Amino acid sequence: MNTDLSEIHFHDCVLLKIVENTHDDSLEFHVEYPVDWDNDKYEIRLILFKDVLNYSVQEIPIHGQPTLLDCSVTETKDERRLIKIESNAGSRSFYFKVVELIVPSS
Repeated sequence: MNTDLSEIHFHDCVLLKIVENTHDDSLEFHVEYPVDWDNDKYEIRLILFKDVLNYSVQEIPIHGQPTLLDCSVTETKDERRLIKIESNAGSRSFYFKVVELIVPSS
């Protein structure tokens, strides 16, 4: 199911790992996702980007795991959007067609 990018709260997500699937050109961002900011409650979520091109990472080494700060779409080209995801370590950018926010099954 395609999720509207504006419905995903990138700010304060803790980036646990990223899985690149070269078979179907997807990126899986495994994150601690803020489900209740007032009570500082986070749960594991998967932000899945499909039909990814030109994945680029510009980050510096930091102690601990990166925390995502912001996300912006900077360009649209041939049904793909160019996204820039900023963190406390730098940024990641890539083109994608579809994004999904997934609650992993236990």
